[in-house]
Amino acid sequence: MHEDESEITSGRNLVWPAVIAKIKQAPLIGYGRQAMVRTGLSTWARDELGDEFEHPHEAYFEMLLDNGVIGFLAIVPLFYIALKRSAGLFLDRTEPLYEAVGGAALALLLALLFASFGAQTLYPREGVVGMWAAIGVALRLSVDREHRQSGEGTFGESDEPVVVVEELIEPNFADTTRFATT
Repeated sequence: MHEDESEITSGRNLVWPAVIAKIKQAPLIGYGRQAMVRTGLSTWARDELGDEFEHPHEAYFEMLLDNGVIGFLAIVPLFYIALKRSAGLFLDRTEPLYEAVGGAALALLLALLFASFGAQTLYPREGVVGMWAAIGVALRLSVDREHRQSGEGTFGESDEPVVVVEELIEPNFADTTRFATT
């Protein structure tokens, strides 16, 4: 039985060599957003392969094609920091909230990063809003955890209770100027 590799890989095995060759032509700065369309690779894929490819179906190739190595290296630290902070929270067994938020952010981020090898995109889009929200909560909790561990309290506040003394203001019903009508 002979299997069609193009059918198994959805044509990626045919288009990726062309994408890699195009990346090699401008490896440092890339071609800008939507490079697959702007450089003619999409047209080539349609005409030569008979398949529609608006993007390379590989997020890392897409980043390198669009932004080059310089842009790719500017984006990777964002994901690294989110991954490190989320994993740190997930592994912290002192507070169940840390584990839950860290685990959710870590799971969503790892799902994106692994799925990016064969599809997806690293650009923000509506499908990853939940992931970015989970990462935002995880980053906030991570900072809060650091402050609590250092004894500073949350964002520089002390752990000592704050006593607020409010002055009781009696209403003055004799002052009718506030209610005067003209």
